[in-house]
Amino acid sequence: MKKPYKNTEFSLTRKCDKCHKPMKMNLLHKISKAELCYRCFYPLDMLRRGVRVASVGASSVEYAIMVTGVAAAIVAAVTLFGGQVKSLFDLAATIVSLPH
Repeated sequence: MKKPYKNTEFSLTRKCDKCHKPMKMNLLHKISKAELCYRCFYPLDMLRRGVRVASVGASSVEYAIMVTGVAAAIVAAVTLFGGQVKSLFDLAATIVSLPH
């Protein structure tokens, strides 16, 4: 995603009121009394306008669902293939233990 600004120099004096990170210099040139950085202002502005803002990242609930799915897949694989793998290792142990 292309950023709406080009200047990457940060202000050493002004910080965002919400995230406390230094603000971009070109933001301060455009809006001298800016209190929020671009990242904090955009979602609040969209909310104020009534536009629904899509969440950007996964939440902890989504990660928990993924972990549960992976755990279920592991349990299913062990249940389905556990006996076959055991017999394969037993066969390998028998072959190794045979005298030459």
